[in-house]
Amino acid sequence: MSGRETARLLLHTLRPRRKRTSVAPTANLVIDGEAKIKSGAIAVGPHSSLVIEAGAVIDSDITIGEHCEVTFGKDSRLINSDFVVVNGARANIEAGAIINSPVEPRSAVMVDDGIFRLGSRAHVMSTELMVRFGGRLSIGSYTGIAYGSEIRCEQQVDIGSYGMISYRVCIYDTNTHSTDWSERRKRIEECYPQGVYEVTKPTTSPVVIGDDVWIGKEVTITKGALIGNRCIIGIRTVLGSGVIDDDSVVVAGKARVVSKRDAVAAPQSENS
Repeated sequence: MSGRETARLLLHTLRPRRKRTSVAPTANLVIDGEAKIKSGAIAVGPHSSLVIEAGAVIDSDITIGEHCEVTFGKDSRLINSDFVVVNGARANIEAGAIINSPVEPRSAVMVDDGIFRLGSRAHVMSTELMVRFGGRLSIGSYTGIAYGSEIRCEQQVDIGSYGMISYRVCIYDTNTHSTDWSERRKRIEECYPQGVYEVTKPTTSPVVIGDDVWIGKEVTITKGALIGNRCIIGIRTVLGSGVIDDDSVVVAGKARVVSKRDAVAAPQSENS
């Protein structure tokens, strides 16, 4: 069963309409007396644990499947976002870290058979994070990720501390789909009428981004990219597999003329 299907099933079976919190008999839910649960439904599946520490603020739905572990550290915040952890996954939102949605689309976190760590005082804003196939996503302390960005992790994405990641940045350590057209066709037919959702892990390669890195608007970083400390990646740059040394400044290629058409004279008017 896919992570999305699992999440829908959990929301249907674990979250009663008239109760805000539903905990399976074998699950463990610990909410510190100084934490604030403002709104949203909390569902914790069998053999799972959810710990919400002092000062944390939860104002979103939290859905946790079987054999999972989730911790919201001291003074962390989950506001107006979707948060789903299923299939034995683990998530640690460290002290002071924030996941919220100042603008549309809402932040969405899906950890399906993987590990997610959000470092202390890191801030994820209106961003989609997806971890699958045993992937490990780590975002360092004080790193901020701005609106409309997306991170897909199916092996390893390691983002350092004090990073600035701008609007609509895409970071993928995976091909996301098969490069074999016949396999893609098969999945399209199997998933119809829904969008294509893979059940077999595609080709992946780790993405590692160092500390103090500034990534500009609409940058795309794909599998195998290794970016050193203190680098600057300019607007709309596309980075693939390879090493970017510490303290590098990388910009997109200069616009160039690729061809020229033969000149055609403008037609003469009758009065000329």
